[in-house]
Amino acid sequence: KYSKVEYRILNIEEDVDCHGYDKGNVDVVIAANVLHATRDIAISLRNAKVLLKTHGWLILNEGANVQDFATLTFGLLAGWWLYEDEDRRLPGSPLLTPGMWERILKDEGFDRVLFPAKETEIRKNLPHHLVVMAQSNGLVRKNLTGAPMKESLSKTGTGDLHLSRQQVTEQIPTRPREKSQLIEKTI
Repeated sequence: KYSKVEYRILNIEEDVDCHGYDKGNVDVVIAANVLHATRDIAISLRNAKVLLKTHGWLILNEGANVQDFATLTFGLLAGWWLYEDEDRRLPGSPLLTPGMWERILKDEGFDRVLFPAKETEIRKNLPHHLVVMAQSNGLVRKNLTGAPMKESLSKTGTGDLHLSRQQVTEQIPTRPREKSQLIEKTI
């Protein structure tokens, strides 16, 4: 046991408030082989990001290419087929390539996206697994209406995403005084 580490379970597809987590209060979120097994990767990343302090890090360990063995094994589990955002995934799989991870993380406001084993990945072509480190810019998108975010996004001809009026960007306060002021404004 580590006295400064808190271990808790979280359903990353749900708002973190439902689980009693404080927003903007965590230095590092570690997710190992879990985010790909969600309905919408963007929403899952948003929910993970809301936990992070500004400049906090999300560290991922995820599968990165389709393998028959993995599909035959994990494909028997319901979670493997949960994804509803096929346009963001590898065909016939919930997995994302390194380029897909980088794109979605940057779309969600992670300014720095690093692949610590990139040289190894290049030598081996596409890795079976990868580690991704992404640093939060402190801004979190939220949906004011409660409708799924992907329905309120529109793509331009350049592939850029534009937010509808229903979405806002919120700076998560990291200092106790700012947090209490935000709570007072909300109440």
